[in-house]
Amino acid sequence: MDYYGPMSRIPRILCLTLLSACMGVSALAASSKSDKPDNSNLDGRLFYEILVGEILARTGDKGPAYANLLDAARRSNSQQLYERAVEIAYSARSGEWALEAAQSWSQAFPSSREANRLQLQILLGLNRVAETQEPLKRELAASSPTERVATIQLLPRYFANATDKKLAVSVVEKVLAPEITNRTTGPTAWAAIGALRLQADDLNGAMEAARRGAALDPQADSPVLLAIALIGPKAPTAETMVERYLAGKPNVDVRMAYGRYLVNAQRYPDAYTQMRLLTEEHPQFPEAWLLRGSLELQDSKLAQAESSFKTYVGLYPPSADDATGADMNRGMVQAYLLLSQVAELSQRLDEALVYLDKINSPTDALRVERRRASILVRQGHLEQARAGIRNVPELQASDALAKVNAEVALLRDNRLYAEAYQVLQAARARYPMTSTSCMTWP
Repeated sequence: MDYYGPMSRIPRILCLTLLSACMGVSALAASSKSDKPDNSNLDGRLFYEILVGEILARTGDKGPAYANLLDAARRSNSQQLYERAVEIAYSARSGEWALEAAQSWSQAFPSSREANRLQLQILLGLNRVAETQEPLKRELAASSPTERVATIQLLPRYFANATDKKLAVSVVEKVLAPEITNRTTGPTAWAAIGALRLQADDLNGAMEAARRGAALDPQADSPVLLAIALIGPKAPTAETMVERYLAGKPNVDVRMAYGRYLVNAQRYPDAYTQMRLLTEEHPQFPEAWLLRGSLELQDSKLAQAESSFKTYVGLYPPSADDATGADMNRGMVQAYLLLSQVAELSQRLDEALVYLDKINSPTDALRVERRRASILVRQGHLEQARAGIRNVPELQASDALAKVNAEVALLRDNRLYAEAYQVLQAARARYPMTSTSCMTWP
């Protein structure tokens, strides 16, 4: 065995690693000086500590690697080394290590918002809700008024996975105490508090928060969006509050949100009224036209539905992405599917196929092909319809069975039961381990 061949490569690898570390240390030192005066020299010991830490990290020895890099960060006062220590802690799946590094970073650089945000993120991930109060206060204090509103809006999402919802409410109420009387940030603060109370199943408290937010600024949309989420028998005044707001000059997002609520509540005439008003007030708002058209189609108003869908499509002019074959956005896919449905219902079958040809969305390929197949069958092209389903590209393992089910459904709907049974038998032979419950049959 030739020992010297393989071993001769080790010095070269070590030299390359050493050179990489030297360059890294120089960059770290320069960056550190730009953030805060560097009180420790990059001496041989520090350099060696960084080098060993990186080698250990590359070889998978995460514990010693983390310890070396965190010690180097503290001695060099380098933000980049603190960040590197957090990265190693993440790769080791140790939340406690990551928290230690982030806290050390934040203590060394109190004005670093990145360090503070990282500390907050880790605390939330560890479900240490009570400890998030101070990082949240620091984040809000460092924010501009616009940033502060955006941060407050995100608070309910931050605490969505907290196991102790009531504790989350308590923490956020303390953090937002300075904001709830401010006319600029107060409505958003009350809406965030209300959303957290709703997560904690405190509907009365959530409604009270919505009222207090609206009282600060009757034109603010955040409290009204909260009220929409509260509409129901247990909050009888919520919808009155929404209607009062909509009687003024409402934000488009609020009227749209209320319209979606009405659709989900199956209050279709009321939803249509809201979409008609929204398209009249803001004719350039696409989503309202799509929902309006869907409601018109449901009510068999084919001409009006077609007009609404075409207006929606017209508000999205062709872009460079269309020429490169990029996936179509979800709304456009839905609009073309619905236009195809309108054309089919109007007995314009060739036009219905043209709309389907406009759709470019691999994730919707089978859905589109099923629609195309149903039209082709009506035109007497059964085999072409079946071939189209079979030729849909399979993006994941379950797509093969989905195609089988689509073909079986097509044959079944056209009373071709013998052919459908043959497709099922062939599928069972091809996928013997698949449960028959995964395959449809009349």
